Amino acid sequence: MSNLRVTIIRQCKTTPTRWKRYPAALENNGKPKPDGAVWVKKLNQEMNYPVGYYQIRWYDGRKTTYKTVGEDPTKALAEWRRQKKLLQSAAESDTASGVVTSKPPKVPAGAVTLRLPQSLLKSCKVIAQQERTTLEEWLLTVVAREVGHLSAHAKTKTRAKGKRKPPLAPNPNGSHDGK
Repeated sequence: MSNLRVTIIRQCKTTPTRWKRYPAALENNGKPKPDGAVWVKKLNQEMNYPVGYYQIRWYDGRKTTYKTVGEDPTKALAEWRRQKKLLQSAAESDTASGVVTSKPPKVPAGAVTLRLPQSLLKSCKVIAQQERTTLEEWLLTVVAREVGHLSAHAKTKTRAKGKRKPPLAPNPNGSHDGK
């Protein structure tokens, strides 16, 4: 599912040399307040910065997109509604066409990432196609075989090292001699 969040932002001149973006302060009916009112999250309060202009912010995947709409709060609200409808219609058309737009799966902690040269990757793809599996499935089976081989190799090494005689039990008289 795509991100449908659209926000009205006000780009304000906070000091003579500094411009900052803040979410526009809204009235109870959802319209932006006039006179440059913004919500400053750090201070948890509303502030007025009269010099500035409105922008619309939305996300295209991970990319943040801003569109400048001018100094009029009613134009900003109209543009906000238009952008919201555009995103909703795009999401509905993706759903209707069967296109699934989801986040890429998170890599679990401790997972190994393989970076293969292009030549090796091409040959791996050919082998995977010959075995009629996906590249990911084929790589997983190869890695599983190698891990199994490595763990079996590690067991034989520990067995070779572990051929020590068990410690002697103490004699009834308390000495540890081999008699």
